[in-house]
Amino acid sequence: MAIFVVLALAAAAARAADVADRAAEPGARIVVGYLDALRAGDWAGARTFWRPVDLERAARLGIRYRDLPLKVDGYSGLGGVLPPAGNMYTAVASADGAWQLASPVGLALEDCAAREGAVATGRYVRAVTGPGQSGREPALAALDSFAADVLERLRVPEPRRRRLEHAKIDYLFVTPELVEQLAGAPTVGVANLQLDVVVTHHPCHLHELAHILVNYWLEDLPLYTLPVLQEGVAVHLGGRWGRGPGFLAPVGQYFLETGFVAAADLLARSDFHAQGADLAYPAAGVVAGWVLDGVGPAALAGVYRQLSGTAAAVDALTTERAAAALAQALAVADTTAAGFGAALAAYLDGLPGNPLRPAWAVPASPALRHLAADGLDLDLWREDGHWLVAVTAPKGREPVGSLVVPGGAAAPSGLFAEHFPDDPGPTAAAALRFSPAEAGWYDYGRDMLLAKHIASFWPEPPCYDPRTRTLQLVWPDSLVAWDLAGGPLELRPAGDR
Repeated sequence: MAIFVVLALAAAAARAADVADRAAEPGARIVVGYLDALRAGDWAGARTFWRPVDLERAARLGIRYRDLPLKVDGYSGLGGVLPPAGNMYTAVASADGAWQLASPVGLALEDCAAREGAVATGRYVRAVTGPGQSGREPALAALDSFAADVLERLRVPEPRRRRLEHAKIDYLFVTPELVEQLAGAPTVGVANLQLDVVVTHHPCHLHELAHILVNYWLEDLPLYTLPVLQEGVAVHLGGRWGRGPGFLAPVGQYFLETGFVAAADLLARSDFHAQGADLAYPAAGVVAGWVLDGVGPAALAGVYRQLSGTAAAVDALTTERAAAALAQALAVADTTAAGFGAALAAYLDGLPGNPLRPAWAVPASPALRHLAADGLDLDLWREDGHWLVAVTAPKGREPVGSLVVPGGAAAPSGLFAEHFPDDPGPTAAAALRFSPAEAGWYDYGRDMLLAKHIASFWPEPPCYDPRTRTLQLVWPDSLVAWDLAGGPLELRPAGDR
């Protein structure tokens, strides 16, 4: 199949003849005819210019975006306006010489899926691995488990769940270069809403998968939503860029409590983006979690749609209007921005905080597990639904190292290679990496940071006592899925592979 790329529109007011003058035949005729159909508002006619397989992919999950008659395009039909200046279209010729418009993501899916062993099918997700991954694989079991959990948390009806089991969300796991080419910008990954495909070079990109699952839950919605909810819900459910919700939630709480981010600065679209993603996204996750966990998915669906619309309509939503909508959904009496901020502050006071935190004291009872290596001594207790660890270093040293859970997948992990560059494998399942300055639980099967304690963020109480050279930490059972009581564990001091 030959691929022919043409510049479809040089400016919003460009004439179809101008396009034809600047592009070679015969592929340009397809684009010219398509643009003519868009100008005429002939959506049925415009559909005929697209490959049927792309139209089927775009429709398979039943997600509909209001004011977007051609979901497969993603731009056309927004109030009858033509696609934006510089938009690119791809035309392909079939074996019989007929030309049609094609989705680059659809073409990439087909090319990658044609490779032997490239497709792995789960309950809700179909993972397709592209070339150049050097043995890396998508974490299909984790992706499927996450999808099932989100469907349950959002109370998606059983018939819709069965439809997703049949239709599945595609997860295209490819190189960073191809992700950038398909997304149009450097990024870890993106949710392609035209075909409902996660395009990523991360093996377990839950944030982008959450975007598609949320749209599947809502089923019928405007294309644009205020980012405090659109990104906030995805962060609350799936974290962001390899950092899980268990890490980002307390970070967002810290940003809001300390004033690094003000609640009012999250609400209007322009103010949200002015904060920068690293500040705004974790804080938005806290707000979205307040709605979902506080008043339930039905209330979230209502305010989500209320704060959605065309791009222009969402840009026009003011801080006060967004605050009023969120306050009403949460049954907050004062619906002003100031009232919403005060209610959020009260909500923050009741949150449990960081799941990985300093332990005030360890039990007097004998430890459940004891490990020793190169002078380090580590003891583990399990009490009242929590794990507690104490690591003591010899005189003249600090406790720095890793508690490693062996038995990971055979596939390489970028995070494991970063943490243990001299270890040829096999990849471990997980590790608690610790030092007096910070400690974190890492899941190497998903290349994800689950939770982290940073002493400069949360200095009180201290996790390290320099007099005894002992580090003490505690975390809930629910944070880690591995058998710490009876399964294999390794203590690796810093510097050990």
